[in-house]
Amino acid sequence: GALLKVRADSDEKYQLITGHGIPYVINSSAIERKKREKHFQEDVPLLLEMRDDSPHRAIEQEIFEQLLSVGFKVHLPTPAATKTPFKIVGEVKVQELYINVPGFKKHKITVQMKSQKLAGEKYLDVDQISIVQEKVGRSEAQAKQLALEETIIQLKKKFFDLKID
Repeated sequence: GALLKVRADSDEKYQLITGHGIPYVINSSAIERKKREKHFQEDVPLLLEMRDDSPHRAIEQEIFEQLLSVGFKVHLPTPAATKTPFKIVGEVKVQELYINVPGFKKHKITVQMKSQKLAGEKYLDVDQISIVQEKVGRSEAQAKQLALEETIIQLKKKFFDLKID
């Protein structure tokens, strides 16, 4: 993250002055891989509960795919669902905003995700992330599509910042 960027900047300055750099012991991709592998030696059951007021499920599908890619065994809520050690509660809100320009529409997509851990009979909040995108388009469909595309890009970047345990 931020410390690796500071280190990279310092290394660039050092390399400029001395003509050679200091080799990295570990890089950011190795850290990300270790973070993802921390709990995933075996399938970890996780409940994904989404509240989505948008007519499409693209964001929920992206979250589902991200969880599967790192080894979670994702359960969707059902009346007979057993309690899993971890739970992610997500909420997607789509809102039309006022814009004083004829022929244009503005939409805001808000994605909030909260990770929870089972403690006894209740789930306790562990961490949360939030993504907000506002986009203007010539039509409602175009504005929503632009906001959705940018939201998914941000979700891919920020998803692994969400602490599960």
